[in-house]
Amino acid sequence: MRFSLSALLLSTALATGLGAAPLSFAPPAMAQDIVAGEVDVDALLKLLPPTVKATYAGKSYDALTGITTIRDLKIVDPKNETQNFIAVQEVGLRGLDMAAFTHVFDFAAYGATPDETFKQLFGDIVVKNASMTMNGAQIGAVAEISSGGVQMKQLQFKPPGQAGAPNDEKSGIQFLGALLDSVISGDIKVSQLTIDNPGGKVSVQSLSMGGINRGQFGASSLENFQSVAAGLTSKMESAKADGGDLSKLIPWLLKAELPPVSPDALMYFGAASVNGLSYEMGGATVTIASYTVDPVSFFWLVPASLKLSVNDIYYKPAPNDGTGGAEGLGELGLDHLDLDLGVEWAFDGAGGGASLKELRIAESQLFDAALSIDLTGINLAQLIDPNMAQAAMMGVGITGAQFFLKNNGGFDKFLAVAAREENTTPDALKQQALAQLTQFEAGVPQPDGTVKPLTDRVKGIVAAFKAFINSPGTLTIKLQPASPITMGTGMGAMFDPISGADAFGVTVEATPQ
Repeated sequence: MRFSLSALLLSTALATGLGAAPLSFAPPAMAQDIVAGEVDVDALLKLLPPTVKATYAGKSYDALTGITTIRDLKIVDPKNETQNFIAVQEVGLRGLDMAAFTHVFDFAAYGATPDETFKQLFGDIVVKNASMTMNGAQIGAVAEISSGGVQMKQLQFKPPGQAGAPNDEKSGIQFLGALLDSVISGDIKVSQLTIDNPGGKVSVQSLSMGGINRGQFGASSLENFQSVAAGLTSKMESAKADGGDLSKLIPWLLKAELPPVSPDALMYFGAASVNGLSYEMGGATVTIASYTVDPVSFFWLVPASLKLSVNDIYYKPAPNDGTGGAEGLGELGLDHLDLDLGVEWAFDGAGGGASLKELRIAESQLFDAALSIDLTGINLAQLIDPNMAQAAMMGVGITGAQFFLKNNGGFDKFLAVAAREENTTPDALKQQALAQLTQFEAGVPQPDGTVKPLTDRVKGIVAAFKAFINSPGTLTIKLQPASPITMGTGMGAMFDPISGADAFGVTVEATPQ
């Protein structure tokens, strides 16, 4: 079958969660020893486009290390050499093979069957103290860039529209698979990068991107990132990610087909975290102390584990910025929000069950809220089949759910705002709500003029809501149906609050403040 993005997204949305073991991850390794030899610098510079001119002050070759060094390299605009140029104090090259570049990237010269032999494009590159100047002003600089080398083989599929390759969706998917399958590289490291031009400013103290080994990606990290663009200032103290593995997906990309649904985990992403993230725009500020993502394992292509935690989100809107942010919080008696967020999913691919174990939002001045939902009847093979997806959706059922709410002062704050809008008092609104619940206790009027009395379950629900209004502490709403509630079985019950409460197994518990 061909890749269907919509079907994959649908199945993923229903089945995100925990359960499968992670794939093993092998660090990238070079496929062959680096071939040393002096780089022909002059021949290399002749490959630059004719619109630029390159000069250098000196070059040398160290036979012991195999490194060719270029000093004081300058690439200029011939029309304005003093105003537009790139200057590099030193470039170190090892194992550069221009014939290998041609072998891999001259798609028209490929034989009937692409060559599977990995060729070394270059062994190592180190660039030190480089800067770019435009119109006489320096717009960028970097202290050092290093790359641990790249090896490639000819691609099984050429880029869409090139050298006779079709220019369609299937060709694009196959080229992506061929590219992933054909690259082995070492780490890339960047230190003290700055970009400053009319479009914005960016600075990075250090950036490290792990090597690649045919679909496996090494760990990456970032230190002290800052950006100013379009009035938005962004900062990040640090970030890191533990790498990932897409190698088992490559054969299917090369076929442009969805793999058959099975327990095999075809992808894996390692843990990631960010510290000291902040945004500022127009006087409004958002800061996030940290967020973390646990390793994500998969059942087939669907995440089988997902856990995200975002800690200490501080939001303060700009005063009188016209968006209503400051005014809205001001009505609640607040000048900022202080939030924590958490998400945790679980998916049992073999059993067809998924759980939103936790969707947590906590605001210290308003409410703590948490939601959990358990699903069953998830058939991935049917969900990704366009001919069966609708029927498969109808078979997905809810086996249980819970909503928890803890009042941190938000109940009274929102009640006060509503009272002002209604030109009344908070106590009057509370009494009005209580009166409506008391009226409901008498029963539900039916179309034939009779009144349907409440069941004991519904009476308990009404009593819990009354208790919460009188003394808003915590409120817990649970759904525990005797059998799974699906779209087909639950639609009728939703229109009758009494039978619906029984069908869904609804209970409500209130604890005084």
